Amino acid sequence: MQESGTAQTECNSEIVYSATPAEESATDETSPVKDEQRARLSEEEKEANLKAKLQLIEELKALIDTEEVGGKTFNEFRSIQEKWHAIGQVPASQQSGIWSSYHLHVENFYNHIKINKELRDMDLKRNLEEKCRLCNEAEQLVEAENIEASFKTLQHLHAQWKEIGPVVKEEKEALWERFKSATATINDKYHAHLDQVRANYDVAMQIKEALCEKAAAIAEKSYASIKEWQNATDALLQIQKEWKEAGEVAIKDRAKLYRKFRTSCDKFFNDKKDFYQELTNEYTRNLELKRALCERVEELQDSDDWRAATEAIIEAQREWKEIGAVAQKHSQKIWNRFRAACDTFFNRKSDHFKSIDAEQNDNLAAKQAVIKELRDFVITGDNGADLNSIKEIQGRWSTIGHVPMKDKESLSEEYKRAVNAIYAQLNISERDKEIERFRTKVKGYDGDRDKNAYKIVSEREKLVSQIRQLESDIKVLENNIGFFTSSSKSNNLLEGIQKNLSKSKERLSLLKIKLKELDKII
Repeated sequence: MQESGTAQTECNSEIVYSATPAEESATDETSPVKDEQRARLSEEEKEANLKAKLQLIEELKALIDTEEVGGKTFNEFRSIQEKWHAIGQVPASQQSGIWSSYHLHVENFYNHIKINKELRDMDLKRNLEEKCRLCNEAEQLVEAENIEASFKTLQHLHAQWKEIGPVVKEEKEALWERFKSATATINDKYHAHLDQVRANYDVAMQIKEALCEKAAAIAEKSYASIKEWQNATDALLQIQKEWKEAGEVAIKDRAKLYRKFRTSCDKFFNDKKDFYQELTNEYTRNLELKRALCERVEELQDSDDWRAATEAIIEAQREWKEIGAVAQKHSQKIWNRFRAACDTFFNRKSDHFKSIDAEQNDNLAAKQAVIKELRDFVITGDNGADLNSIKEIQGRWSTIGHVPMKDKESLSEEYKRAVNAIYAQLNISERDKEIERFRTKVKGYDGDRDKNAYKIVSEREKLVSQIRQLESDIKVLENNIGFFTSSSKSNNLLEGIQKNLSKSKERLSLLKIKLKELDKII
């Protein structure tokens, strides 16, 4: 049962409904046509509900005009109330008017129909219990952690409150104040929550706009190597991770902002895919070129035209060096094939010239004399003069021809030891000593380039590999320096990294000098 005056007052309490964050984030996937059909059907239903409620009001008016018949009249009144509650919504423009009319006649029923006092008291007691229950539930919502769920539940509690009839006058005002107080508290908490959600939206918006700019910068840049692409990929994946962790933005901005971010990501990964496709094509072309060189050298490996075949194979080795990389799965196999063909020819050539013993024995004696001269060399203390003398002796060593194959390696080792012994006595840095020892080694290669062709190529590839690795390590160390703070612990770590960086740069410089020396004989 209803109480008209109270119901009107309670209806005017402050209950402001706002969309929850969950609702703001919902995506409308229905089509405009279906939405229009659904809206039209809903309006038709509301019109039918309006007619049904108007009919119940007429029945209520007729009930008021009947003479008192005790419990029977009250039961009919109950039936009207149950039918009223079962009927759904009416058009919004009619809602307030029909609700007021209904409750006015409910009040009139109480005022003009003399119902059995016991039944009325029972009804008032039931209404009091129901409203007390709603107050308890509202007060429990105040303490709930999920404010969005509490606010939504509160709307249902108010709908129930409006449908519950009157209570005794002594309890009416206090009960409403209790319910209204809980409502106000929940409303305040909900609006504060909405303010915080909107603030979080603003923060996430700023973060994601900045991430869009970073992603766009990465997508627009050009990359020339696998390492550069990998570094850029790592950076973009980190940005994508930060995007996910940044939180949601308001739904009105969400789709546009995501399209902007996704466009940059798609462009980057499409460009990367094109790069790797082109790289695969290049690897395929390089493999075919190297296979052709293998076939060319394999045709020459059994040739007895030593000079022409030697020049042709050395030319093939030069071309091999200029051809780019192949896929890793083919790299070692194709190199072994090429090296085997080269070794076959130069081993045959070496065996052929073993017969020229006289000249080689003379060369052996001459080189042994050079080794003795080096062993007897006396350091004067004038580094410049001493180095010139040593280089003059080394120059004579380089002009001496081949020695017997059986003595070649041991003789070369003796020569290296003699040179190294002199350099050890010189007052020059370890770096300069290492350079001079390498020059000695290179001159040894130069003395028999045909035989040492593979060693020269292998030595060069080793140097290039070491240089590339050091350049990569230096870049990582330089990047790491930027991440340290000014704390004492960070300073100790930073000092260690800086020392490693300095050593790496010094080593890189030395390797580049060695590569330059080696390239002089190629």
